[in-house]
Amino acid sequence: MKFKILLIDDEERLCQAVKQGLEIVGDFEVAFSTSGKEGIQMARRWEPDLILLDIRMPKMDGIEVLRALKGKYPLSDIPVVMLSALLDESTKKECNYQYGEEYIEKPVDILELKNRIETVLRRIGKLPPA
Repeated sequence: MKFKILLIDDEERLCQAVKQGLEIVGDFEVAFSTSGKEGIQMARRWEPDLILLDIRMPKMDGIEVLRALKGKYPLSDIPVVMLSALLDESTKKECNYQYGEEYIEKPVDILELKNRIETVLRRIGKLPPA
Protein backbone atom coordinates (compact mmCIF):
# COMPACT_ATOMS: atom_id res chain seq x y z
CA MET A 1 0.00 0.00 0.00
CA LYS A 2 1.30 3.42 -0.94
CA PHE A 3 0.77 6.37 1.36
CA LYS A 4 -0.60 9.50 -0.27
CA ILE A 5 1.53 12.59 0.37
CA LEU A 6 0.42 16.05 -0.74
CA LEU A 7 3.14 18.68 -1.10
CA ILE A 8 2.07 22.33 -1.16
CA ASP A 9 4.97 24.59 -2.17
CA ASP A 10 5.24 27.44 -4.66
CA GLU A 11 8.60 26.19 -6.02
CA GLU A 12 7.64 23.77 -8.79
CA ARG A 13 11.19 22.45 -9.31
CA LEU A 14 11.43 21.60 -5.60
CA CYS A 15 8.03 19.89 -5.80
CA GLN A 16 9.17 17.76 -8.75
CA ALA A 17 12.41 16.80 -6.96
CA VAL A 18 10.67 15.92 -3.68
CA LYS A 19 7.97 13.95 -5.51
CA GLN A 20 10.53 11.96 -7.48
CA GLY A 21 12.77 11.41 -4.44
CA LEU A 22 10.01 10.26 -2.09
CA GLU A 23 8.49 7.94 -4.67
CA ILE A 24 11.91 6.31 -5.17
CA VAL A 25 12.86 5.87 -1.49
CA GLY A 26 9.49 5.02 0.05
CA ASP A 27 6.02 3.59 -0.43
CA PHE A 28 4.61 6.98 -1.33
CA GLU A 29 2.41 8.42 -4.03
CA VAL A 30 3.12 12.15 -4.11
CA ALA A 31 0.98 14.89 -5.61
CA PHE A 32 1.75 18.56 -5.39
CA SER A 33 0.25 21.99 -5.72
CA THR A 34 2.08 25.27 -6.18
CA SER A 35 -0.60 27.40 -4.53
CA GLY A 36 -2.16 27.31 -1.09
CA LYS A 37 -5.74 27.66 -2.28
CA GLU A 38 -5.37 24.89 -4.85
CA GLY A 39 -3.57 22.75 -2.25
CA ILE A 40 -6.56 22.97 0.10
CA GLN A 41 -8.88 21.92 -2.74
CA MET A 42 -6.56 19.01 -3.61
CA ALA A 43 -6.52 17.91 0.03
CA ARG A 44 -10.34 17.79 0.04
CA ARG A 45 -10.52 15.77 -3.17
CA TRP A 46 -7.52 13.47 -2.74
CA GLU A 47 -7.60 12.87 1.06
CA PRO A 48 -3.84 12.45 1.57
CA ASP A 49 -2.32 10.58 4.50
CA LEU A 50 0.04 13.50 5.18
CA ILE A 51 0.63 17.03 3.89
CA LEU A 52 4.02 18.69 3.42
CA LEU A 53 3.48 22.45 3.52
CA ASP A 54 5.83 25.32 2.74
CA ILE A 55 5.47 28.35 4.98
CA ARG A 56 6.61 31.09 2.60
CA MET A 57 4.28 31.25 -0.38
CA PRO A 58 2.74 34.18 -2.25
CA LYS A 59 -0.96 35.09 -1.88
CA MET A 60 -1.76 32.52 0.81
CA ASP A 61 1.15 31.59 3.07
CA GLY A 62 1.61 28.24 4.78
CA ILE A 63 0.27 29.38 8.15
CA GLU A 64 -2.96 30.55 6.46
CA VAL A 65 -3.20 27.21 4.64
CA LEU A 66 -2.54 25.35 7.91
CA ARG A 67 -5.32 27.30 9.65
CA ALA A 68 -7.73 26.49 6.80
CA LEU A 69 -6.80 22.80 6.89
CA LYS A 70 -7.09 22.53 10.67
CA GLY A 71 -10.38 24.43 10.71
CA LYS A 72 -12.42 21.84 8.83
CA TYR A 73 -13.03 18.16 9.44
CA PRO A 74 -11.94 15.77 7.87
CA LEU A 75 -8.95 17.88 6.76
CA SER A 76 -8.21 18.73 10.39
CA ASP A 77 -7.19 15.10 11.02
CA ILE A 78 -4.50 15.06 8.30
CA PRO A 79 -1.03 15.52 9.81
CA VAL A 80 1.02 18.37 8.35
CA VAL A 81 4.80 18.70 8.23
CA MET A 82 5.83 22.33 7.70
CA LEU A 83 8.77 23.11 5.42
CA SER A 84 10.72 26.35 5.39
CA ALA A 85 14.14 27.78 4.68
CA LEU A 86 13.67 30.40 7.39
CA LEU A 87 11.66 29.20 10.33
CA ASP A 88 11.66 31.74 13.13
CA GLU A 89 10.89 30.77 16.72
CA SER A 90 7.40 32.29 16.78
CA THR A 91 6.41 30.32 13.67
CA LYS A 92 7.85 27.12 15.18
CA LYS A 93 5.82 27.72 18.34
CA GLU A 94 2.63 28.39 16.39
CA CYS A 95 3.12 25.21 14.34
CA ASN A 96 3.97 23.09 17.38
CA TYR A 97 1.82 24.44 20.17
CA GLN A 98 -1.26 25.65 18.36
CA TYR A 99 -1.52 22.88 15.78
CA GLY A 100 0.80 20.13 17.06
CA GLU A 101 2.53 19.96 13.70
CA GLU A 102 6.12 19.14 12.87
CA TYR A 103 8.53 21.18 10.77
CA ILE A 104 11.63 20.55 8.67
CA GLU A 105 14.05 23.18 7.50
CA LYS A 106 14.97 23.47 3.83
CA PRO A 107 16.98 22.32 2.01
CA VAL A 108 15.30 18.99 2.56
CA ASP A 109 17.24 15.73 2.62
CA ILE A 110 14.99 13.09 1.03
CA LEU A 111 15.99 10.29 3.43
CA GLU A 112 15.47 12.55 6.46
CA LEU A 113 12.09 13.59 5.04
CA LYS A 114 11.14 9.93 4.45
CA ASN A 115 12.07 9.09 8.04
CA ARG A 116 10.09 12.05 9.41
CA ILE A 117 7.04 11.12 7.34
CA GLU A 118 7.23 7.52 8.57
CA THR A 119 7.57 8.72 12.18
CA VAL A 120 4.40 10.78 11.82
CA LEU A 121 2.56 7.91 10.12
CA ARG A 122 3.58 5.60 13.00
CA ARG A 123 2.40 8.16 15.56
CA ILE A 124 -1.06 8.30 13.99
CA GLY A 125 -1.26 4.51 13.62
CA LYS A 126 -0.96 4.23 9.84
CA LEU A 127 2.36 2.38 10.15
CA PRO A 128 3.23 -0.25 12.76
CA PRO A 129 5.82 0.64 15.41
CA ALA A 130 9.44 0.38 14.26
